[in-house]
Amino acid sequence: MKKSFLFLLGLIAFTTINAQDDKANTVKFNFFGLGMRTLSFQYERTLNENSSALLHLGYTLPRSMPGSLFQIDTIATNGSYNQVQSAKFKGGIQITPEYRYYFKGEGNDGFYLGAYLRYSRYSLEATALHRDDNLSPLKYYDFKGAWTSTNVGIIMGNQWHIGESFTIDWWILGLQYGANKISMSASGDFSTTDKNQYIADATANFQDVPLVKGFTAGMTNTEASLKFGFPSPGFRSGLCLGFRF
Repeated sequence: MKKSFLFLLGLIAFTTINAQDDKANTVKFNFFGLGMRTLSFQYERTLNENSSALLHLGYTLPRSMPGSLFQIDTIATNGSYNQVQSAKFKGGIQITPEYRYYFKGEGNDGFYLGAYLRYSRYSLEATALHRDDNLSPLKYYDFKGAWTSTNVGIIMGNQWHIGESFTIDWWILGLQYGANKISMSASGDFSTTDKNQYIADATANFQDVPLVKGFTAGMTNTEASLKFGFPSPGFRSGLCLGFRF
């Protein structure tokens, strides 16, 4: 990501002299993001009559996660029991450098195609119950961790100049694909827990989940952990109000 930012800044600095519009800077707010509890801002720098470079910054507010996304409630014949009681999305950031080509040839006005790299990082919390067998006590696990996502994508849209200083930017459709990683751990006294049983139960809960890749679980006397990844095809859309200066 550091190299991407340096490249974007270098591109802006190198081509700024080619900008044909006195108002080569635009700051925007994406109203579609509010539907996902996300505060979404974008800065666009016009490079010349056909192209621009952008940097998008977003922050997603904390919220509870739908139960259907984390529902695990299993019991084995030996009494081994696993249940995820709750999961919370503690908020996170999105950083998206983007390049656009405008076909109209009048700066950042009109129909465009773009390419972007999107990096996201979110904090997660989950509370789980685990029992080794019928004779073992229930233990609570308070997991904390992170969900990171890296995607590349293409986007098409249209931007209109409204008067001298305002814009409306419609991200008609963006298609993206990338990879996600989730890593979580819980601290506690696990010295009397059957560590092999914990690993076996955790693996059994995730082995049939579609698209989950590279699942691993581990346990020491003081920490329980799990890690896995999954692909992330998706789309991107938005409607922004901007101010040019």
